[in-house]
Amino acid sequence: MKPELNRNNQSAVQLAKETETFIREVPKAEYHLHFEGAFRWQTIKAVHPQGRSLPEFPPWWRTKISTFRDFEKIFTDYILPTTGTPELIERHMYEVLSDLAVQNVRYVEMSISLHFHSGRGLEIEEILQAVQRGRTAAESDHDITVRIIAGLSRRRSEEKVIDLLQRAISLRSIEGRNIVDGVDLYGDERLGLPEVFVEAFALAKRAGIRLKAHSGEFCGPESILQVMNILNVQNISHGVRAWESSDLIKEIICRGIYLHLCPSSNVCLGISSSIATHPFRALFNAGCQVTLNTDDPLIFNTNLTNEFRLITAFQSFNVNELASICKTAFNNALISNKSLDAVCNNINELAENCHPLALSG
Repeated sequence: MKPELNRNNQSAVQLAKETETFIREVPKAEYHLHFEGAFRWQTIKAVHPQGRSLPEFPPWWRTKISTFRDFEKIFTDYILPTTGTPELIERHMYEVLSDLAVQNVRYVEMSISLHFHSGRGLEIEEILQAVQRGRTAAESDHDITVRIIAGLSRRRSEEKVIDLLQRAISLRSIEGRNIVDGVDLYGDERLGLPEVFVEAFALAKRAGIRLKAHSGEFCGPESILQVMNILNVQNISHGVRAWESSDLIKEIICRGIYLHLCPSSNVCLGISSSIATHPFRALFNAGCQVTLNTDDPLIFNTNLTNEFRLITAFQSFNVNELASICKTAFNNALISNKSLDAVCNNINELAENCHPLALSG
């Protein structure tokens, strides 16, 4: 039996049948998903050097992640040893995307940590070409569109950041398209915003790719405003602490900034005390463009379908509101207008077929 994630009480969630069906069938989009935090545990067990001694389920599911260092140690001890070759990266990419497709996730922006994999001795070109092969295979086998986001760590040296990014954005697939569709700044935001990232994001902007940054998780509104003003991002990975400033909320709405929120992640890392008290509902009601995401689903014992179930159960979202969240997400997608119209029509049809009580709560 799968162990319960004690911080979210997911096993207690029970929804009306029509609502469950809608959540399962509605097309979904995810914007805040770390590739390395989404590997299959069974694959980790199969390829990890100590795989035979690993338990049936991830051991941290039954413990509290007390510090960011605890969080990082999971990656060092369990995930990093299962990478290191192009073949493993390609396998993980295909499996992660297949697991999303099963949930009817039609669009995903997958964040790849360039530093994480280059630290295993791989060249950036090897990493991203393996990612591209996994993406191509998954898009061929499933109804999913994948955009690749190059993740940059706040911990890296100036020279390495610029070199990695320049090489990443210059890569092309066999078809001649960019492999990298965007850049995201992540790592512990308490480290600040080194000057090198201003140059890096200016480089990314000139290349015409999407700009994203982790902010408003461990630091407050001032951190969010910093990346908005200095890095010129339109997409905030997290941003949950925007709720602490009404002025910032107004600015976010005025500029059309997207907040890519991760409720279970925030609860597990102590940013929010519970799903019920998480600011997702408050930010939605205020008029912010919010999307629902998992961050690191393997780490936090969740998936995108489950996140929809949680906000429905603990924040009283109805089907019309869930449909609105899904359409807001797709409106930010790097897809054609024709594809956008088709998916939004699909969402509307599924919502309209629900019982009136499910629509209004």
